[in-house]
Amino acid sequence: MGAWQRRDGSVPWWSPSLEGQEEVHIIYTTRQGGVSEGPFATLNLGSHGDEAPRVEENRRRLWKALGWEGIPWVRPFQVHGAQVEWVSSPKQPLPPADGLLTNLPGVALGILVADCVPLLIVAPERRVIGAVHVGWRGLVAGILPSLLRALGRARVAPQECWFWLGPCIGPCCYEVGEELAACFRQRWGEEVLHRVEGRKKAHLSLPATIRNELVEHGVPEAQIQWVGLCTACRLEEFFSHRRDGPRTGRQAGLILWQP
Repeated sequence: MGAWQRRDGSVPWWSPSLEGQEEVHIIYTTRQGGVSEGPFATLNLGSHGDEAPRVEENRRRLWKALGWEGIPWVRPFQVHGAQVEWVSSPKQPLPPADGLLTNLPGVALGILVADCVPLLIVAPERRVIGAVHVGWRGLVAGILPSLLRALGRARVAPQECWFWLGPCIGPCCYEVGEELAACFRQRWGEEVLHRVEGRKKAHLSLPATIRNELVEHGVPEAQIQWVGLCTACRLEEFFSHRRDGPRTGRQAGLILWQP
């Protein structure tokens, strides 16, 4: 797999280079290129206090920039839990969930984030794709084992999958209290926690936690890749709940299999 690239244009986005998997499209949006204002400026894709017409226009602009007009976007109502749903039709009703899987071509899966990890999954040989919203609550609730069980029901083994971690809050900025730090230390090891000079509290690495758990379940480490961009650090590029508070926008992680 190749390097990550920022694709500039009227609506910029980040994506990894997928050599040999040209039918798969992995997209991580930024906050740039939309029409929203104030704390939602400008490409807010979530209905979290923004004006609905602006959000719809932002989504329309994104789909046009991607060349995805006419392609449905299936996204769950996210609850920071561990539920992963299989999508067998773009019109099926979905219960609250934080992960989606499908083998449908021409259907985009997506999740919305503002610090949590937008985790996108590809099982190339099985033609299965997935999108999962992963924060600390989801990790503690067991979102990754739930994901792997759902993949298993589709007869997809962990070692068949590639896992792409998009922009999220990095260990540079994710300060946590001692109770949460102790929980992660006990379950995932000291290496998921960092000490930052001048700060008394531990800093948590969500990407390292995800990597450790996936490797435990048999995923080769080379098949787990993080873009390395911190949402809290990059004010001009990403929304961040930790940096900006609850009144902020959402960027998306999107995946599409398009033969």
